[in-house]
Amino acid sequence: MRRFRPDGPVARRAHCGVSKEWLSPMRSTLCRAIWTETPFGAASFFAFGCVAAEGQGPPGIDAPATPSQKRKLPAATRIRTDWTHSKSLYNAALLDALLIKPISMRLITGNQRTALVVFAWAILSAVSQARPNVLFIAVDDLRAELGCYGQDWIHSPNIDRLANQATVFENAFCQVSLCNPSRTSLLTGLYPDTLGVIDLPTHFRQVHPDVVTLPEHFRANGYFTQNIGKIFHNWHHGERDGDPQSWSVAAELHYDTHSNDVVTPKALIAGQENNYASNRLNKRAENYDVPDSAYFDGRIAEKAVAALSSLKESGEPFFLAVGFWKPHLPFNAPKKYWDLYDKQPGIETRLYPEHSNWPEGSPELAKHPGSELMRSFETPLDSEQIALLRKGYYAAISYVDAQVGQLLDALEALQLEDDTVVVLWSDHGFHLGERGLWCKNSCYDLDTRVPLLIRKPSQRVGQRTDSLVELIDLYPTLLELCDLPSVEPIPGQRLQGKSLSPILQNPNVGVRPAALSQIMRPAYSKKTDRVAMGYSLRTADFRYIQWRGWTASMEKPSANNLLAEEIYGVRNDPGEMMNLAGIPEHEKTREGFRKMLEKRLANQPANYR
Repeated sequence: MRRFRPDGPVARRAHCGVSKEWLSPMRSTLCRAIWTETPFGAASFFAFGCVAAEGQGPPGIDAPATPSQKRKLPAATRIRTDWTHSKSLYNAALLDALLIKPISMRLITGNQRTALVVFAWAILSAVSQARPNVLFIAVDDLRAELGCYGQDWIHSPNIDRLANQATVFENAFCQVSLCNPSRTSLLTGLYPDTLGVIDLPTHFRQVHPDVVTLPEHFRANGYFTQNIGKIFHNWHHGERDGDPQSWSVAAELHYDTHSNDVVTPKALIAGQENNYASNRLNKRAENYDVPDSAYFDGRIAEKAVAALSSLKESGEPFFLAVGFWKPHLPFNAPKKYWDLYDKQPGIETRLYPEHSNWPEGSPELAKHPGSELMRSFETPLDSEQIALLRKGYYAAISYVDAQVGQLLDALEALQLEDDTVVVLWSDHGFHLGERGLWCKNSCYDLDTRVPLLIRKPSQRVGQRTDSLVELIDLYPTLLELCDLPSVEPIPGQRLQGKSLSPILQNPNVGVRPAALSQIMRPAYSKKTDRVAMGYSLRTADFRYIQWRGWTASMEKPSANNLLAEEIYGVRNDPGEMMNLAGIPEHEKTREGFRKMLEKRLANQPANYR
C-alpha cells in the first residue's frame, strides 16, 4: 500500500504554488493517520474536497489576505491564506484521491458524503484548536533587575511566580537600547541595519510598507490578534491607529506619551498636591495614594483581563499583546508600591549606584547626556534625588509586576494555562547613575541586557539558561512553538533571528556564540548630525564595542573609519569598569572580535535611506 507523502507528487500538485509548510498543523496531524490509500483515506480526502468545493473554509483560514500576502513572490517564501487559493489545494488532493481509489469513491452515498463533511470539519476544528494561544507581555525600560534574576531587594512576586514555571534567559540582549528600533527589530524579525530603523522618528512602514510583522503573520494564519498597551512605538510617528494590519481589532491604550501618564482624574489627589517626590524630582516621579487604574498600566491590565475572558469564550486561537508603559520615566506608581521599599531588606545599599564614575580607559564617544531625565534639572543630581529616583524606579517595577499578576491570575481562572504560550520581555534596560549615566542609549549590559521569560503550554517546572540570545529570536521561536510556517518579512529576506526552541528543550545548549547590539551617536541625533555607530558583541566572557564613523554623507558605518574600541571582561568585571582594548595581552581577543563582528555584519547589509 503506497502512502501519501507530504513532499511527493500529490503534495506538489496539491500545494499549487503555496509553501508546503502552509498547512503544517493539519499535515502533521492528518498525514500519518488519514492520508493513506485506503478506503478511509480516500473517503477523508473526498470529505475535505467537498468542503472546499462548497466554498467553506476550515477554522483559521477565513482571515482576508493583506496586501503583503498578495504580492507575487517566490512560492516557498510568501504564504497566501485566503480561502479561494486554498480551495485549489483541497480540490487537487480530491482529484488525486479519486484517481487512486475510484471504486471506493463511487461507493459513497449522499448520506455518507454529508457525514464525511461533518467528520472533516470536526478534524479540522480539532487541529485548529490544538494551536496554542500566545500571551505576549512587553515591559518598557525594565532592566534585568527582578527577584527571579537574583535581586532579592526587588519586590516582584508575580513575575517571579511566572519564572518558577518558565525558562528564564539569563543572557538575553536587545538589538538597540532605544524603544522604537528595539521593538521594530523584534516585531519584524530583522536587524536594525537590514530594516533601516535606528532612531525614534522613523516608522518601519515608511521604509518598508509591506513588511510582515510578528502579529500580522499570526493573523494571516488564522489567529485573532489584539493589542492593548504599548507594543509598537507609535507616538513619534503620529500612528494613532497603531499598525492596523497587524491586529484583528483596533489597538487600545497604545498611543500616548509618557509625560501624560500622570494621575487621572486629578480629583483623586485632592489634598495630596504637595507631593514631596514630585517636587524634589521636578515632576519626574509621583508618589500619590491612588488606585492602580489612576495610571496607564492599571487600566491596561483591566482591559487585558477582560479581553482574555472574551477570547476564552470565542474559542479562537489568539495572540494577545499586552504592553506596559512602566517602569519608564516618569517614575509614577501608586504610593503602596513606594511603601514596599521603606523597609525592604537591603534596600539602603541599593539606593545609590555601586559605580558612579566613568570606566577607566573608556572613550568619551560612548557617553551620552541622559537628556530624557537630565533635561528636567539645571544642576547635577544630589544624593537625595538619586536615592528618590532609584526608589521610584523600583516602585514602578513592583507596580508593573502587580499588573502582570492580574494577567497570570486570569489565565489560571479561565483555565487557559495549558493552552497558552506566555512570553515576558523588555525592550531594553536602563542606567540609574551607574558610570554617571542615566536612562538608556549605550551598548553596556545595564542597557542591553533584558529580562526574557518563556513559558510553554502546560509547563509547570521552571528552568534557567545562560545561553546567549537576542530579542530578534522571539519571532522564529513563536512561529515554531505555534507550528506556523516561516516567512520573509521583506522580499528576499528571511527572518534573521534563531529559534530558541532547542534551548527550551535543553537549557544547556546554545544557538549563537555572541549577542549583537548597536547604538548611534550622538544619542537621539538626526541624520544630518550623526557621527558614529557603535556595534557590540557580547559573549559569555567579554563585551566588545567598536565605534565606526557614520556621517550623513556615508551610506553605512564602515570598519575603515574606526573611531574607538572597548573590551570588558564581564566574568571578572561585571560592572564593565575597565576597558581592556589596547592592552597588549588582550590583542588577540581584540583581533578575534574584529573578525567576528565583520562576519556578523556582512550577513545583514545596511539599508539606511
